[in-house]
Amino acid sequence: MKSVKRIEILTGIQEFPLVEQVLEKHGVAGYMVLEDVRGTGNRQLDSVDPLTGARGSRLIKTTCAPERYTALVEALRPILSRYGGACIAYDAESLILSPVYDSSTGNRASGEV
Repeated sequence: MKSVKRIEILTGIQEFPLVEQVLEKHGVAGYMVLEDVRGTGNRQLDSVDPLTGARGSRLIKTTCAPERYTALVEALRPILSRYGGACIAYDAESLILSPVYDSSTGNRASGEV
């Protein structure tokens, strides 16, 4: 098993592409997106897609290597601060290693996330 950071990012539908760009830039190989997330509390989002008028928020679940975590969350911080949302991270153990995305070449290679 390999130590990883499990990350959950709550973002609005309109800001989602900005978060995707950050994930790609920081080599996150894969993630799961839960659409139309609802809840209560001070992190509730009411984002509207400018083209379709669709409302909603999304929850992105992913993992990253502990050494990549600080740079990733610092890149996410301005987006979440400006538009709202949240980022929660947990220490976790990965049973299966995921492919690594090399943003400099655009290739995926076997290895650790």
